[in-house]
Amino acid sequence: MIVPRDYQSFALDAWLNYVADGKTAPLLLYPTGVGKSVILALIIAHCLKSWPGLRAMILTHSKELIQQDYDKLMDYWPEAVAGIYCAGLKRQEYYKPITVGSIQTVYNVPELFAHVDLLFIDEAHLISLKEQSMYRSFIEKLKERNPNLVVTGLTATGWRSGQGMLHWGENALFDGIAVDACSLEAFNWFIDEGYLVPPVAQRTKFQYDVSKVKTTAGEFNQKELDAAVNITTVNEQVVLLACEAFEDRNHGLTFCTGTSHVENIAAIYNHYGVRTTFVHTKVPGKERDRRIEAYLAGDYQMMVNNGILTTGFDFPALDYIAMMKATRSSSLWVQMLGRGTRPLYHPGFDLSTRDGRLAAIMAGSKPDCLVSDFAKNTERLGPVNDPVIPVPRGMKKPGEAPIRICDQCGTYNHASAPLCIACGFEFPRREKLQAMTTGKALVKRKKIPDPVIIEEPQILDFPVDHVTYKYYRKSEEHIPSVRVSYKCGIRTFDEWVFLDKGSPFQGKGRNWWIQRAECSPAEIPETASQALTQTDILRIPTSLKVQVNTKHPRITEYVYK
Repeated sequence: MIVPRDYQSFALDAWLNYVADGKTAPLLLYPTGVGKSVILALIIAHCLKSWPGLRAMILTHSKELIQQDYDKLMDYWPEAVAGIYCAGLKRQEYYKPITVGSIQTVYNVPELFAHVDLLFIDEAHLISLKEQSMYRSFIEKLKERNPNLVVTGLTATGWRSGQGMLHWGENALFDGIAVDACSLEAFNWFIDEGYLVPPVAQRTKFQYDVSKVKTTAGEFNQKELDAAVNITTVNEQVVLLACEAFEDRNHGLTFCTGTSHVENIAAIYNHYGVRTTFVHTKVPGKERDRRIEAYLAGDYQMMVNNGILTTGFDFPALDYIAMMKATRSSSLWVQMLGRGTRPLYHPGFDLSTRDGRLAAIMAGSKPDCLVSDFAKNTERLGPVNDPVIPVPRGMKKPGEAPIRICDQCGTYNHASAPLCIACGFEFPRREKLQAMTTGKALVKRKKIPDPVIIEEPQILDFPVDHVTYKYYRKSEEHIPSVRVSYKCGIRTFDEWVFLDKGSPFQGKGRNWWIQRAECSPAEIPETASQALTQTDILRIPTSLKVQVNTKHPRITEYVYK
């Protein structure tokens, strides 16, 4: 039996209040991974229990989402009389009070479903403005039978290219937002509460040059984009960098530009020892399902895809994304990043509390999801919690993406971040942070409760298996450092040691070296390069004490025995 979380119950109340005001087309905006299927189940169960005789439908575009929505409904309300109408699942049950269906299967047969009172559309950002589209034509047929039909859209990306927000414009299907839990503050709340983990996007040493690729219908021209990136020497260079980033991760997902690109990238991964499979639109359905199941079972370390696993792919263990697909769609960008935001909780913790969830994340193998952004999407479209929202013609175009890049580790951060999300580097303070985007902002209609402040630090012990030292320098303009990685079972903790002159952290780095080498100040290496030739003299701690109930784990003590 599913016990709804507080924000899921809040969605039910907000939806009821919205509809009670006489509006019939609300949007519920929630990030990927926080349980939109449970929200659907809550609303449907409440309505059909309160008003027997109502008929409800859930529509979406993929059989995976259909099965997921159906399963959550039955888990929450086992007595529900519900059926599935989806050719891909080989089920055509149209006569029950609740139908979970595929839009591709139902849109030509609206007469089968008679009088429908409540229609819920999962991944509502896929609904076109065109009247002849599948969703629009099906909805109009339902409204002919019931003019009072309530149409509810759920999505993590409440906008479309050419329209802007889904409730903007004269031809908008939706009339407003009942809950916006995708605002910057709300998204960060989900992370702070332990319901999501952050995707940590790093600027890679190599990035694709797509400056000459034309734009068609608001997106990169597919043929030109594939020609610009699917080059043998480039593919090998990118995969080698991805393999290096993936070294301390467990499960990877790579997004590519086309079928040939997918197969070429997968072959190179396998050549360099990363067990890899792939799926794309030309792989037959049964074979595609078999490969995905094998990947989920752990038979493969890396899955390479194009246009398949952008929505409805639920794999909490995913902790690495190689972004080799350049896009102009912020909606697609956020959906792709959303594959990695689900937390992987370590067993043995109380997940009903904030402290328990955060501790379970920190003690597990996935404190975050690392993203290697070879496609430069972060700089073009912004971070997952504050993407650039497109606007329709006639409105002021959005400005630059609100990001800043850490000088120490090269990680993309939101422009307002005081500390780097990856390494904790403190950014120089600004007198005034100016808005870096324009256009109509997302409005949070309902306030989600502020996070509870944990006053007592929670420190856990992590035995150290081994330590590695690597030279790190973001670019010629930046001061180099030694990246120290502590492998602790399935967890890895990193720190950066600066010894070169000019670094504001040189004093801290010199003290670190004295403690590890037990040497005098005169014996400290003067550069990171020199230090890497002397790491054999360094003491290795037997364990670390790490504070885990913070947004990012912090090493508080090194234990030597």
